[in-house]
Amino acid sequence: PSFSENKLHIYKYDGVILTGLPEKGLNRAGIRISSRVKIRGLGTNQYLLQLDSPQLQQLNGIWPKDPFSSLRQLTAKLTPHLTTPVKFEYNNGRVGNIFAPESLPEDLLNIHKGIMNMLQITMKKSQNFYDLQERGKNIRAVAATTIVLKPTALGAIIQEARVRELHQFTPFHELDGTVQLEARQSLILEKITSQQTEQTPEMSKRGSLHYRSVNTVLQQPFQLLKDQNLVKQVTNILNHMAQHNVQEVQIDAPNRLMQLVQLLRIAPYRAFGQEILQLPQINRHRLSRKLVLLAYGSMVFRQCAEKSTCPDDLLKPIHDLLIDASNRPLDEDIVLGLKAIGNAGQPASIKNIMKLLPGFGTAATNLPLKVRVDAILALRNIARKDPRIIGLRAEGLQEILMTRPAPDLRKTDSRNIRRILSKFINWKELPEEKPLASAYLKLFGQELAFVQLRKDDIDGLQQSTSDQVNKYVQQLRGGVSFRPSKALVAAEMRHVVPTAIGLPMELGITLAAVAMSKKTLSDQVPRSEEEQRSRLPNRASYRTCAEATKLGLKACVAARMENALSIRHSPLYRLIGEHSLNVSIAPADSAPDIEKIVLEIQAGSKASSKIIRLSDKQSLPRSVPDSNQQLTLMQQRDQRYLISKLGAPLLVVLLRSRRTDGRQQGYQLTGYGRMSSRLPRVHLRVVELNESSECIAENDTVRTFDEVELRSSLPNRCYHVLTQDCSETPNFILLMRRAKTNERLKEIKLVLARNNTSIEAIPTLRGIKLLVNEIERDPAKPIEELRDIVAIRQRDTGIILEAPSININQLYFDGIRVQIVLDQMIKKTCGICGCNDGEKKMIMPNHEEVSNAERLFESWTYPGQSCNDDCTVRSEFVQLGKVIEFEGVESNCYSVEPVQRCLEGCSPLETRSQIVNFHCVPASKCVVLMY
Repeated sequence: PSFSENKLHIYKYDGVILTGLPEKGLNRAGIRISSRVKIRGLGTNQYLLQLDSPQLQQLNGIWPKDPFSSLRQLTAKLTPHLTTPVKFEYNNGRVGNIFAPESLPEDLLNIHKGIMNMLQITMKKSQNFYDLQERGKNIRAVAATTIVLKPTALGAIIQEARVRELHQFTPFHELDGTVQLEARQSLILEKITSQQTEQTPEMSKRGSLHYRSVNTVLQQPFQLLKDQNLVKQVTNILNHMAQHNVQEVQIDAPNRLMQLVQLLRIAPYRAFGQEILQLPQINRHRLSRKLVLLAYGSMVFRQCAEKSTCPDDLLKPIHDLLIDASNRPLDEDIVLGLKAIGNAGQPASIKNIMKLLPGFGTAATNLPLKVRVDAILALRNIARKDPRIIGLRAEGLQEILMTRPAPDLRKTDSRNIRRILSKFINWKELPEEKPLASAYLKLFGQELAFVQLRKDDIDGLQQSTSDQVNKYVQQLRGGVSFRPSKALVAAEMRHVVPTAIGLPMELGITLAAVAMSKKTLSDQVPRSEEEQRSRLPNRASYRTCAEATKLGLKACVAARMENALSIRHSPLYRLIGEHSLNVSIAPADSAPDIEKIVLEIQAGSKASSKIIRLSDKQSLPRSVPDSNQQLTLMQQRDQRYLISKLGAPLLVVLLRSRRTDGRQQGYQLTGYGRMSSRLPRVHLRVVELNESSECIAENDTVRTFDEVELRSSLPNRCYHVLTQDCSETPNFILLMRRAKTNERLKEIKLVLARNNTSIEAIPTLRGIKLLVNEIERDPAKPIEELRDIVAIRQRDTGIILEAPSININQLYFDGIRVQIVLDQMIKKTCGICGCNDGEKKMIMPNHEEVSNAERLFESWTYPGQSCNDDCTVRSEFVQLGKVIEFEGVESNCYSVEPVQRCLEGCSPLETRSQIVNFHCVPASKCVVLMY
């Protein structure tokens, strides 16, 4: 086909795009473009295409009953662009290069290309049909083109051209039951006339028939916004949402949220920085202020990505924030300013950052270490843009930042506790628990949100919310119900493909919260009256309840659904409609009362530190030495298997409850992940936690906090550490030894850090003898020295001590049985009773695991000082009594772990053999044993 170079060809053009479900009588939305199209020749194989009197119409109603309505404002706005002439090359039915003025936007030029695409004819004489198939997961598309040619003496003329294109989206890969987009366009020749000479505007080459899009295309169907102040529009929407969505989310909230998103997308950067950032609605809440400022930094990064320098006025808001926060100083605002500047990543910010680094500015002297680290991290995006601006030398910087006096983790005011701890060989400190917790969300190098919690933050939060928490606890006791619908969230997922008309088809899955929607099925899927009776909504409802006895709660879930399954039975139609979910929580009928529920979450490299139980296999009993070694090997094998297959855990969540009877129980969720491979693997393990926080010593048996059963007699009158507070500041030590009058009975001694208090309980023929600071006291009478510390009362033949201020819930002693119940001491104890961490292990003072109970008891023995003491043994390293030949060299050998021996000058009552490891050195070398 061809066009006469001296003739004007006038066509009638009509293009329609419709989206919706395929059934008739349902709602569809779409747009129609109708116009006359003039094509005239310019010279050899060059032609000019121009639209005349274009009209735009929209449909938002029931198809096919409702008519299109005119879009007068949009037509008036786009007509100057749509009527802009476009030049194209055309030879033997093929469209070549396309030329258009620079002022014609790319997205509107695509409409012209869609019309010219109907003129493109590529066919073979031997083939009438062409099949094209593009493989995809959730989107299918097909297009059909019909062209009618009229032969003339000068060649064929395109008499009529029609295109029908269909795109189908199915989220579940089913063959039917899809959302579809249908595009139709037609070009019908009306007449051919003589052309008049017209001036052609200056044009430049704009590519070929391939559609092009620009990054500025809006991610939402656009509306014509009223011409009013942008900041005023943003303010009005924020005020309306704040006033009408506090108690209950309104049905128009999603639409208003998307209007706000659209306004912010078209906001000029300078208006955003200078006016919108100052809105009180944004600065009223800390979280919204953080999110907006971090987003502003990311926006600056994108705006200036291709520029060598970034305008000062764009950086001024975040520079001013950092300068103002540094002058006060306000650590939280300094960190926020640094993170926003880090997101912006511009070299012009270096000077402001360097002032906060040690050695470069006086402000750094009084700043916390974390703030200085954030200052260094803010340089990363700048270094990515231009590594030569960052001329920071690293020598000594780490030392400057990290040099701090090491804290005394065993700090305590108790002389008695310090004296006891100093007697244990190879005592190792527990690692410090850092008071700072932080989390952040980062995407593509840009920080989207962050939160930091210091101890003072937590204390302040606890103080400010205690009344509110008590209110919720009272509500929980009476039963509460809630709907998961209060959060207002927006998220988008978009997939854009071109259509025959030139307008892009965008699959935009937008979540603009409201789960608690007021819409009914008729709003979602409108239908004609004649079909209403046959298309009633498919309704279903159910209610189920379950008890979580470990948390003392009963939860009931009631769900109600109305969907479109009556129209078509497919997964997509199951989603269309109204879905409500109500959850009610009340105390469980059969469970004991719960005093407290604690939720702990640890992510990242330190997640493994929160693990209480590795696997259910570790709940097996340990009663005899032979099984101890076997079970230890089993635990190590399980742990090695998990680590080798899944790596260290990335997330540990502990949900525990404390009952009124002192028992703690709950659940542990451990998350493992392997992200290095192309297909990430995530593995979740959930185990039960049944913790009593209780240790019992009776006769020759000790049952630890972690339910390990140990059998060992007390061979002497030495004190053994039954359990002690091994936190950063220890509050107590509980010692136990064999009674003097009867080897089958025991004595205990409780040493308290507060006021250097010691309490001893000794069995006698008349009952339990009580000594407070070595002075005998009557347990039936109040003891002034113990007021506000320990409460003591008699029960049957024994006594009960209660010290809740130092987490001793109850200590019972009757000479035969010692029973201690602790509160909130998970992983904070050590001694014969164990670490209270769910691990079935026997741990010595040096944190090493031992395989038999006797060795454990020896390691926790408090040594004597002289033969006049009740205890006449101590642990020490020993030398083998003779020189041996080791590896061809005469050598002296020394034990690598201490063993119990009589004090010098004391006579042994019996001798016991013990297997220990030795280290040998040449006899010519001098070795000094450290005790």
